[in-house]
Amino acid sequence: MRPTRLTRLTLSSALFLLAAGAPALLPALETPLILPAKNIAGVIDPGLGTLTTIEVQSNGTQRKSFVNWLMDVDQLQRRSVEQNGETFTDLRTGSKTVLPTPEEFTQFYPDQPTKKQTDNGQKDLRTQVRAAEKVFWEQEHPYDGIVRGAFTGQYLMLVIPATRAVLFYQNNGKDTVERIGYTNYSPLLYLGTAWKSMPDPAQLVQSLKLDEAEKKALEGALAAREDGSAPQAAKSDIWCTAVGEGFVVVDSANKKIWAYEVKGVTVALTSVRNMAVDLMAPGFQTLPLDQQGIELFGKQNAGALKAIGVDKLDGPYVQAFIHAQQVGDSAKAGALQANQINNQVLLNFTAERKLVAYEYRQGAGLALTSVRDTTVDLGLMLLARQINEMSMARKSYNEAVALGAKNPTGALRLITYALGLDPALHADAEKNSNLKNALKADWEKLKLDAVKAEDERKAKRETIIKAAEAERKRLAEKKKG
Repeated sequence: MRPTRLTRLTLSSALFLLAAGAPALLPALETPLILPAKNIAGVIDPGLGTLTTIEVQSNGTQRKSFVNWLMDVDQLQRRSVEQNGETFTDLRTGSKTVLPTPEEFTQFYPDQPTKKQTDNGQKDLRTQVRAAEKVFWEQEHPYDGIVRGAFTGQYLMLVIPATRAVLFYQNNGKDTVERIGYTNYSPLLYLGTAWKSMPDPAQLVQSLKLDEAEKKALEGALAAREDGSAPQAAKSDIWCTAVGEGFVVVDSANKKIWAYEVKGVTVALTSVRNMAVDLMAPGFQTLPLDQQGIELFGKQNAGALKAIGVDKLDGPYVQAFIHAQQVGDSAKAGALQANQINNQVLLNFTAERKLVAYEYRQGAGLALTSVRDTTVDLGLMLLARQINEMSMARKSYNEAVALGAKNPTGALRLITYALGLDPALHADAEKNSNLKNALKADWEKLKLDAVKAEDERKAKRETIIKAAEAERKRLAEKKKG
């Protein structure tokens, strides 16, 4: 049976292109190059382009087999045929043991332009994909030393992002590893929503707890993607894992996830999903709800919150607060952490603050099972940490006062720690002559550093308050409109 044609209904072209076109995407959590499976492991050498299978026992290890996969990739790129003036290498064509082939998948894209595409002088989506593919395969894509892999013990999958190649091997138990198929994932990168994956984007929108204005906006974004251009494919950043007798591949740069299922010596592409669509969901099949968590935290910590300068705890404040705390690489678009629990793949998009779960279903492909906006979770945890730091600062300050002249070195260490947690304590210390005398010349520098740090914290707090108020105002105006 041929797979169903791709739906034209897609989600938010503007947000997708914004995510896909970000100038600096961060690497996903790298797939380990030692691939364990029960008592055997596949050991990849990315520099030499080899993989060795090693049996691991309590009394030692034994090499079982090896494969020169880089030689396979090179040969697949060298052998080619000419079709209608274009060069089709074996890698571009794919093997008949991995279905659908790249060309068969391309045929699932709509071959008739929508009215809007016609009005804008655009070709149908299938023609656009073919044009993008022609450009990609006309260029040289040398191996850059990056390879990803996953191993079930019987089956091995290798993904080479530079060439968009996917190779499949079988460990046949006779101390050899044989290649059973190959393909490329290039045509998958232009997918707007989902192919053979549940829930359908339109169903996802209907299931979300949104007000009418929000629901209409998302539905409008879906309809808008119906008439656009094929998304541009970025340089891939791959993470992958083995699940049962299949594999899940994530391309964080292109916001795509897909799955393969292996049966004997044949491989089936069972599901493809555009994660950019899923990341638009504010929450899906997840508890507790944000507002419930905020209200409970506020009641339990009312006094402590006021002490750290939080007069009004709500969603806008938490959002502004965590945005001000997030630093480093995790704040950049595309930052991803990934792992697997049984047949569930968990993806943590740290910049977007979304934890997304997909379930690999044997014979049924991938299903989106949860989307959780972690903004409130992380914000409340950071607020709790700040409350604890204030308490620890006061305790350390009191201990420093108690030590005083009896142990100036210990007092200095404690007051330095206390002021690092709560620089505002410099005002209390300034009034304590015994402590100041014990600290002697060290105090003036400590005080100057603490005053500067307190001013910086006050400025940061004001920025958070202004951002929160602006968000409250935006939400109020949106509700009116």
